[in-house]
Order: sequence, then structure tokens, then C-alpha cells
Amino acid sequence: MAALREHAQPGRRAYLIEQAWNAGEHSIVALADAARVARGTVYADLETRGINPRTARQEDHTLKPITVNGYTGSESDAELLERITTDLRTRFRHLPETDENRQAAGSEYEKHLASHAAAKYHNALIPAATKVENAASTMHRRVQVAETAWNELSTATAWHAAHHRWVVAASAAAQAIEDWGTAGGELASRAEAVQQQYGPGQLTRWYSEHVPADQQITVSVRYRFRMVADEFACEQRKRRAIAAQTLQASAR
Repeated sequence: MAALREHAQPGRRAYLIEQAWNAGEHSIVALADAARVARGTVYADLETRGINPRTARQEDHTLKPITVNGYTGSESDAELLERITTDLRTRFRHLPETDENRQAAGSEYEKHLASHAAAKYHNALIPAATKVENAASTMHRRVQVAETAWNELSTATAWHAAHHRWVVAASAAAQAIEDWGTAGGELASRAEAVQQQYGPGQLTRWYSEHVPADQQITVSVRYRFRMVADEFACEQRKRRAIAAQTLQASAR
């Protein structure tokens, strides 16, 4: 908000209003006061960034912590050991020491370890994963704004002004894609740091076995990012060539 109060250009103002919105400031009055503009201007600036202020404030991309078989992952080693010991003693102390019972006890022991590790892994990734979700939301909005601006070029009466809007929108979309990729890289690094505390592939297996697929955090964004970024850049090069031909024709 401090940066917004010091803005100098309308384009910069729209960017700063978007940043303030994404940071959680959803009061149109407060945004208008900080930018020293009318509330209608704030609505218009948000919409140029692909944000519908009447509905977007209801979106919540914050991921929620989970528990896995009663574990949050925040338990200390001593707490984990005590819980395992108590559970195994309760379940097996009156049973004969057979191979079958020893195998069952071993399975229960691993289930405790796996549940604790899966919850710890998931909940440790939430801040970085939430950042990825927010970056993806911003990326989709900005790409849509760029698409709309490009499509409007074919019917624009003030073509040069419409072309400028498309150039600005395409640049913002490209930056949003880069931001999404950066957030994805941070998520992957965080995931790798946690995984290194366990055996090769062990945490990945436990996570897939004990956390429902629809709740799992995907950490492969950095691989998809390169494909999305390359496809967008390729399409923009084609469009710039087409727009350049129109500009040359209009200059004759």
C-alpha cells in the first residue's frame, strides 16, 4: 500500500493495485484512498488485470493443514515413540509371539512412521504450495486479459491504442508465467529438502499411500512451467509479426 501511494503512472498504478489486492487488501475504499483515485478507477484497474473485484475476493487459495491417522507431523520424536509404544503394547501384548503377529506389529509400526512423515511433508509444503496456487491464479487471469486484448485488435477502431493494451497485457502475462515458475521451483526445493530426511523414494511412497490423491500437493510445476512459457513465447512471436505487418500497412 505504501508503494501504491507513491505511484506515478496509470499502468504502474494498476500493477500496484493488483499487488495490494493479492496481498489481501480487498477494500475498494482503502485502495482508492491509497491511489488517490475514484473507486470506479480501482474497479477498472483491477479488471484490466483480470480481477473481478465483485467475485474474486471470495477465492481462497490457502491450503489447509491435514492430519494423517491422527498425526499432524509436528509431533516430536519422543511423542511419536510414546504413541507407537502405547499402541503396539495395547494391541499385541496379550498375543502369542508368532511370525504372523510379529509381522502385523511391524506393519503397524511402519504405519505410524508413514502417517507422521506424510503429514509432516504435506504441512511443511503448504506455504510454498499456496504461493504456487496464487501465482497460478494470477497467471491465468493475466493470460486471459492478454487473449482478450489480442482478440479485440481485429475490431478495434483506435487500433494503435488497442495494440498498446495488448503489448502491456502480453508482457504482464509473460511475467506472471515466470513468477509461477519461480514459485514452483521454490516448492520443489522445499519438497526435496524434506524428502532428504528419509530413504530414497520412501517418503513419496508413504505420501501416496496415506494421503488421498485429491488432497496431495503436486510439486512438478517447474517441469510444466517450461512448456507453458515456451508455448506462450512462441505464440507471442507469431502475433508480434502479424501486428508488425498491420503497423507497417497503416504507416503507408
